[in-house]
Amino acid sequence: MILDDSKPEMQEVFETYTDTWDKMVKVEIMKQYTADGKTIFTINPDFEEIGFVEPPTEEEETEERYTENYHLEDVEKDIATVYEKVKNAMLQLDSSIKINPQKYYISLRKSKNFAYIMVRRRKMHIIVMLPYEVGNSLIKKHKLTQLSQGIQDFYNGQCFQVTLENEDDLEEVIKTLEEAYKQQNR
Repeated sequence: MILDDSKPEMQEVFETYTDTWDKMVKVEIMKQYTADGKTIFTINPDFEEIGFVEPPTEEEETEERYTENYHLEDVEKDIATVYEKVKNAMLQLDSSIKINPQKYYISLRKSKNFAYIMVRRRKMHIIVMLPYEVGNSLIKKHKLTQLSQGIQDFYNGQCFQVTLENEDDLEEVIKTLEEAYKQQNR
């Protein structure tokens, strides 16, 4: 992909679509300078430094690289407990919900993804596939982040982010995830 300047939102795209964008798309920044009828182009990084990745073999493709343990490795105990409680609540709602670990997140899905969990060392972010207004009416005691339209388009629908730092008032987040599940799997 050739761009005319650095685009910070591209990093988020690469982190979300790790099996496609992160592996198959390389970003080049090309600039054009013109003076006295002469034109010079610069490209960064140098084309030789891009480093193409060989596509995975069929055996590598089927091998599970990312697991829940991969995401929970260096996480504080409180956050691991919060994750387990959220996971168990979702599986009690419907035992066929798939816990789908990827490189940068763990998605919760049945027929469609209804939440993306990003576990960090001291907190957990959950992208909930509901409009921000719905989340704002359901969640009162946790930090909500309204996502830009570009990010919502990236996740293929209206969504917002909720940040959990402990298991206090977890019930309101679980209720919101249940609502997202119902909306995505009608």
